[in-house]
Parts: sequence; structure tokens; C-alpha cells
Amino acid sequence: MSETVTRDPIMAALLAQLPAGVIIADRDGNIELANDATRALLADHRIEPIDWIIGRVLLTGEIVRHEEVQYLDKHDEWRTLSVCATPVGETPGRISHALVTFIDITDRNRCREWEPVIRSLSRL
Repeated sequence: MSETVTRDPIMAALLAQLPAGVIIADRDGNIELANDATRALLADHRIEPIDWIIGRVLLTGEIVRHEEVQYLDKHDEWRTLSVCATPVGETPGRISHALVTFIDITDRNRCREWEPVIRSLSRL
């Protein structure tokens, strides 16, 4: 599957420029394809919640939409990812791969947390 995707120059360019992480895992949970955003994130360490989501998709066929997972980055700061995942089947009823995408929503969440304080300060 990944060879086909990466041989297509348009798909390869799209995956390389996406700000979202993209992972394609095989039936055994091994990562077959990871775009540049994913490789940058996983260069420091594996993020177990993403592995758990891959497992859920492969074992149950669950579709995951915008599930938030947290992890400690290399600077020991908590980061939050919004993860989506879906099973891919080459034949009906048989899951062959998991397709996972994720984006870092840490800054967005922090802004939401500070919004009440900023509103209060703006009223002074």
C-alpha cells in the first residue's frame, strides 16, 4: 500500500507538505508510511496513545474522530494531539491497514484555558 502511495509523485508531495501527521500501519501495527510531520514528532520518541489507537482500529474496526491524546515532549512539556483514525480494508470485512492523522492542538487548548482570564482583564 505505501509503495503505491509514495510512487505517485502527487501523493508523495501532498504527504510531504501536510502540516498534519499521517501514518499508515499494517495489519500487525507496524508503521508502513509516515509523512514528514510524523517523522519529526516520532524522532524523539514513540507516542503510546497513537499506538493504542492503531490497535483499536485494527482489532475492532473502530473509526476514531478527533480523540485528544496527551504526551510529554522532549522538553518535559505536556502536548495534546487531536487524532483521527480509520480502518482500511482491501476486501470487505477484512481490515488490512489503519490510516491515522493527527494535529497538535496544544496552543489552541491553552488559548481556551486563558480566555476567561483575558476577558476579565480586558474589562478592567
